[in-house]
Amino acid sequence: MLLARSTFAKIVVRGKENIPANGGFIIVANHTSFLDNLLLLGIIPHDLRFVAASPGFTLPMMRRVYSAANFISSDIKMELKDLMLLFMAIKNGENVGAYSLLPDEEKGGEIGEFTPALISFIKTTNTPFLPIAIKGTSTVWPTYEYKIIGTKIEVTIGKLQPAENADNLNKIITDLYNS
Repeated sequence: MLLARSTFAKIVVRGKENIPANGGFIIVANHTSFLDNLLLLGIIPHDLRFVAASPGFTLPMMRRVYSAANFISSDIKMELKDLMLLFMAIKNGENVGAYSLLPDEEKGGEIGEFTPALISFIKTTNTPFLPIAIKGTSTVWPTYEYKIIGTKIEVTIGKLQPAENADNLNKIITDLYNS
C-alpha cells in the first residue's frame, strides 16, 4: 500500500467489511499492472501468498519484491504444477491463498476470461473465493513500463463466495468492476 500511495494516486477501497476475519480463501481479481498484487498486500489484513506470472520475475525490481513476498512463480496458463503449489500453500496453513494474475488485461472495461484451471481448482478443493475488482492501476503503473503516474485507484471487494459459484467468476468480477 505504501508503494501505491507513493505514486500520489488517490486510493478508494469499497467493501473492506467483506474481508473474512480468518483465512482459507482465494482472492480472485482482475489484473492490469504489477501494482495490483502490491496494492492487495496492503489492503488485505492477512498474510498473503500470490501466484504471479513468471514474466514478472524477469524484471529486477519485481523479482526482488516477489521473492521477498514469497510469491509463487507460475506459467501464464496456470498449469497443474502451479495449482499444486497453491494447494500445498493452503493446506500447509497459509492464512490466505491469493490469486491476482488470472485474467487478461482489461480492454475497454471488459474483464478477460479466468483460466478453466482456476475454476476447476476452486470447485475441486471446495475453497471459497473473495472477488475483487481493481480499476486504475494500469494508468498509475502500466505493465512493462517504468513510469509511475499519479491518478485514482479504485478497489471493490465483493462478498466471500462459495466454491460452487466459481462458474460465475467472470460475471461476479465484471459486476464488481462496473459497480
